[in-house]
Amino acid sequence: MDDKRNTLWQFIQFTITLVIALIILKINLSHFGSQLFGIWIMLAAVWGVGSALDFGFGISIIKYVAEFKKHDDLRLNSFLSSSFYVFAIVGIAIFILLNVVSFFLYFNDAIAIPYNFLKSAKKISFILGLAFYFQYLNIFFKSFFEGLSNFSISSKIAIVQNILLLIGVVLISIFKLSIVHLAITYLFCYFITLLLSLFIFIKYFSVYKINLKYFHFLEVKKIISFSFSVQTISIFSALI
Repeated sequence: MDDKRNTLWQFIQFTITLVIALIILKINLSHFGSQLFGIWIMLAAVWGVGSALDFGFGISIIKYVAEFKKHDDLRLNSFLSSSFYVFAIVGIAIFILLNVVSFFLYFNDAIAIPYNFLKSAKKISFILGLAFYFQYLNIFFKSFFEGLSNFSISSKIAIVQNILLLIGVVLISIFKLSIVHLAITYLFCYFITLLLSLFIFIKYFSVYKINLKYFHFLEVKKIISFSFSVQTISIFSALI
């Protein structure tokens, strides 16, 4: 029954995400115009690379949560705490790196970003960077839920996020707000999604803890060792 429910919710998530993405694309393109929205897509793509760069850590979490959940709650707490802080630190590193990349790759190129859009583009990029960080941390919780075979939870959270984004985009179009407001909308939606994941984790999985006192370098080593085999594929896919 659980497998059927998980499969159903994954299908629903895929369908809703696809439909909403197409609607959002159409609304934004009509509202902002091809040039300004083209700049948005270019900057969003940079942070899209960041979101894909989990270096296989997400897969590691799914694997070890599935292994430890039946045998060793204390070991799982240590693993979860260690992997969460790894995610937090790696996310900050990627945030800094991609800000530097954006500066040299786009903000000094008048062809990529004309001067009259430069100020807005810098604001957009920074706000999308913060949104990326919230989304990056949410990869941790998504992987945890899936490690417990609760794919339906991660699918429902993704659906909520997409619906919030759609509502935000529609309101921006109706009230004729700026593209900076669009970036703030993404930041808000990803923050709410992270809070929702954290709430579900605390309320329904209270047996598991994320605490600095459980942090252990051996667990970090385990994460990195397993992830190494998929890092190259992860990076290559992200760059594409």
